[in-house]
Amino acid sequence: MRTTSATLNITCILSAAGLAIWVAVERQARFQLDQENKTLLQQLSPMDELLAENQRLSNLVAQANGPQTGRNEQLKALSVPDERAKELIRLRGEVESLRQQAKEIETLREDTRQVRAAREDNLKTQKAGQATISNSGLASNGSQLEIVKAEYGTDRTNMDVAAELRERIRGDELKAVASNNIKGDPEFGQVKHLTVVYRLAGVTRTNEFREGDLVILPGQ
Repeated sequence: MRTTSATLNITCILSAAGLAIWVAVERQARFQLDQENKTLLQQLSPMDELLAENQRLSNLVAQANGPQTGRNEQLKALSVPDERAKELIRLRGEVESLRQQAKEIETLREDTRQVRAAREDNLKTQKAGQATISNSGLASNGSQLEIVKAEYGTDRTNMDVAAELRERIRGDELKAVASNNIKGDPEFGQVKHLTVVYRLAGVTRTNEFREGDLVILPGQ
C-alpha cells in the first residue's frame, strides 16, 4: 500500500511539473508570436500608404506627359511601386504564416487541456479504486475493533498513525510497540507518546502510551 501511494505521488509530481513546463513554453511562444504580429502590422500600414501615393503620382505623370511618354519612362515610374508591392505581398505572407502558427498553438493548448483532464480523471479513478479495496479489506476482516484516531509524537509535533495501527489489527486485538518504527520519528531526541482513540462493541475509549510501551488493545 505504501509503495503504491509513493508511486502515485511521484507520478502526480512529474505530471504537474511536465504540464507546468509545457504551459510556460506555450505562453512564451504565444507572446513572441503576438510581438511579431504587431511589428508586421506596423510595417504593413506605411507600405499601403506608400503604394497608394506612388500609384497616384504615376497617374499624374502619365496624364502630364500624355501619349508621347515612352514605354521605358513608364516602366521606370512603375518600378518603385512594383518593388514595394512585392515587399507588401511578402509581409502579408509572413503574417498569414504567423496566424497559422497561432492556430496550431491553440490546437496544441486544447490537446494539453484534454490530456490534463484525462490524467485527473485517471487519478480520481485510481483513488476511488484504492478506497474500495481498503473498505473491502476492512469489511472482510470482520473485526469489531476500530481505530478512530491515533497520534504519535510530542506536545509540539504529532503525526497521524491510525492507518499503520489498523494494519496491525488481528481479529479483535491490536498489538504493537509505541516507537518510531510505527511510521517514523516526528521529533528527534525527544520522548514521544502515543494516543489512541478506538471503538469496540459501540464503546469509544482513549488510551495513552509512552515511547517504548507495549500497546495492547483492548486493554487487559
